[in-house]
Amino acid sequence: MSPNPVLILIARACDPRNISPNLPLNLEVCDLVNQKEKSYEASRTIVRYVNSRDSNVSMLALTLLDNCVKNCGHPFHLQCASKEFLNDLVKKFPEHPPTLYTPIQQKTLELLQEWRLTICVNSRYKNELVHILDMCRLLHFKGYRFPRVSLENSALAQPGMLKSADELAAEDQAVNAAKLQEYLRRGSPEDLRKANDLMQVMAGYTSDSSDKYEKEVEKELDVIQDDIIMLNEIVNALNPGEKVEDLQDFQPMMSKCKAAQVKIQKMLTEDEAVENMDRLLMLNDMVVEVEHKVQRAKEGKPPVDPDQAALGHSNEGEIDG
Repeated sequence: MSPNPVLILIARACDPRNISPNLPLNLEVCDLVNQKEKSYEASRTIVRYVNSRDSNVSMLALTLLDNCVKNCGHPFHLQCASKEFLNDLVKKFPEHPPTLYTPIQQKTLELLQEWRLTICVNSRYKNELVHILDMCRLLHFKGYRFPRVSLENSALAQPGMLKSADELAAEDQAVNAAKLQEYLRRGSPEDLRKANDLMQVMAGYTSDSSDKYEKEVEKELDVIQDDIIMLNEIVNALNPGEKVEDLQDFQPMMSKCKAAQVKIQKMLTEDEAVENMDRLLMLNDMVVEVEHKVQRAKEGKPPVDPDQAALGHSNEGEIDG
């Protein structure tokens, strides 16, 4: 049997001769896991390295695990949320917490805390990640204290990218395929029953399913529109001398709106956007207008151009001929 390329790369990434994590190599592992659909093999191998007797190897493995969770999507998250994986992840945690945590324990607690505050909250499939929450509760009950984690720059905390109906359907199919593979791997009577039910779901894609995804897209567009309106109100309420960057909630909302705009512009060039073309154009224009106001504010000017405001007032009451 030919060697598994994913496992070979993981071994290289966790080589004890590595002085520090090799990010390009770790991302190569992530890409290969996604391409080969090897979430189970990858997660099981990484957690074995986490439990290495060599602390350097353990830290390399935890960094690789962090990279995979942030780049491999729900099929990998599903494996990390299994009881089997989580029990192995904290395998070396004593029943009673030590006075001082080892670097391995500290890093593990940081990862669990970040997952608890991000994917367990904002994932479309958060109901399937409940064992992560259970493990956090168990460790807390035993007396372990989770460190504060900064989510400001966390990839997991970033707003989910707006997806088209086709992309949502493809994502669900990929997730269901990963779940089916896991049920079949475990092979218990209950798992086989779930696998049979899931195969029927996967084979039952209909126009009703398409409508469901269209409604989900519309719901997400509603959220984006509300965010843009709120951001516009925040900028309009800017006081003279006040920096827009210092406004509460400005930066995350601006980042979310700009990320949505990138996707909206992409969708506008695709056939799938025909049905909601007008709305996408409107949302894109709204973001452009807010960006213009933000730029004026950064230059020390009023968010609304006085000349434009005056023009707007002068046109009030005019009757289109």
